[in-house]
Amino acid sequence: MVDVNLEIHDDVISVINKIKDLNDAGVSLNIPEGSVLFDNILNLKLLKKEADKSGKTLSFQTEDLAGQNLLTMLNEEEGGNNVQDFSINETPTETVTSLGTETPQSGRPRRSFTVPKMPAMTLPQVAFSKKYLVIAAVVLFVLLGVFLLTRAPKATAKIVVNSSPLTKSVTIKAIVGSATDPTTKTIRATTLSTDLSDSVTETATGTKLIGKTAKGSITIYNKTDAEREFKKGATLSYKKDGTTLKFVLTETATVPARTQDDPDPLHPETITYTSGQTDFKAEGAAVGTDYNITSGKSLDVDGKSASDFSGKTATDFTGGASQTVKAIAEADKTKAATELLNTLTSKGETTLKSKLGSDQKLIAGSLKVTPSTQSFNHLVGDQADSITLTQTVTIQGLTYFQADVEGLLTKLSDGFVPDGYVLSDKDKQIDVQALGQTDTSVLTSTQADLQVTIKTYIVPNITEDTIKDQLAGKSVDEAKRILGGIKNIKTYEFSINPSIPFLQKVPKDKNKIFVTIERN
Repeated sequence: MVDVNLEIHDDVISVINKIKDLNDAGVSLNIPEGSVLFDNILNLKLLKKEADKSGKTLSFQTEDLAGQNLLTMLNEEEGGNNVQDFSINETPTETVTSLGTETPQSGRPRRSFTVPKMPAMTLPQVAFSKKYLVIAAVVLFVLLGVFLLTRAPKATAKIVVNSSPLTKSVTIKAIVGSATDPTTKTIRATTLSTDLSDSVTETATGTKLIGKTAKGSITIYNKTDAEREFKKGATLSYKKDGTTLKFVLTETATVPARTQDDPDPLHPETITYTSGQTDFKAEGAAVGTDYNITSGKSLDVDGKSASDFSGKTATDFTGGASQTVKAIAEADKTKAATELLNTLTSKGETTLKSKLGSDQKLIAGSLKVTPSTQSFNHLVGDQADSITLTQTVTIQGLTYFQADVEGLLTKLSDGFVPDGYVLSDKDKQIDVQALGQTDTSVLTSTQADLQVTIKTYIVPNITEDTIKDQLAGKSVDEAKRILGGIKNIKTYEFSINPSIPFLQKVPKDKNKIFVTIERN
């Protein structure tokens, strides 16, 4: 008698295959608790039938209560028909296996079912005619068909493939109006645009001297023989302590020529002249108290020789006053323009991103800002505490589609992926960076040079759908041969559930075949 230790998942087909090749006439099956053999009494009957065909004596050892009940039922049915006798031993015993002697751990009574000839049990005998047997077989067949329809088997295959990490960088071009082309490493690009308006206010940093000009009268003396007209705006200079103050005529008038004086009776040979003179209203050229000068101060007539023309304050100059106030400087306008441009650019980028499609990407640095209107509320030099700029701009940006980048990489992958392998779709990272506007690269709102870096894994070139096509309708052995013959895989697992004797085939319906491919 040879002992055969079974596993919990050993079905009737696998057990038959195990005992069929044994040379011993007696076989003792040690069945663990929860064994799939105890799902149906038909499994035990099939084992009994196959043992009879092989001329072997079969016995069962188990601690499974449900299994013990099934074996009892089988014993009763077989004894009632005088086909085979069974003995039942309910005393805890030691079980002899091919590995040695084993004592049950649980203390549960272990039933031993053997095939030595025993007197038939005295149960009522029922004689079945062939008619009733045929009816019973038909009913059983119908029930089995219903069972199969309601619990159609499902096949599950798990494949673990070898993988290798891959990092690769390529330079590509994104061009508006272009098509994706692996020969030129080009992808299509599109332009998005938006119009935005905003304003910014900056504090004035300049200063300005304001106040009143000093006013008075100036006499201009003409020492020439011809009269001379002086127009409004003509200037005269007053020098004091190394400083020159300018005074401006506020009216136009003519200064008569000099006249010859009557001869001096005592000195008739001496000729003297009296200069022509005219009084002009004037004011200081700038505000401030420095121009408040008294009468009788000598002045130079700008642009004229002192030997020909001279000037003198005819009255006191009064009313000059000044103070320093804030004013708009040129730097304030520049700062406001720069600040608003940055603000509008940032808002424009956010607005363009909100318009992107689910697969569309905006290329950083590709924005083009075109002002359409610009208005400052003050000029440079204006007295003011601040300056406000209001501006409207059009912002354009260059975009590409992620699918185009991935498609281009797939087409270019032949150059860096070994034969029989493909890029894995899982754990894939694609980083796209604009190279910028340089002597060797372009970055505008219509074209950009991009560096694309892919970090992923390469895996064997197999797909779930391909495996399903190969497995559909195959037997278990054929399915295992197919899975085991796939190149570049590490391991695989395969199962069919529920396990039905004589129906161990992969479903033809591919919706009932579940294939997963995992990367090692």
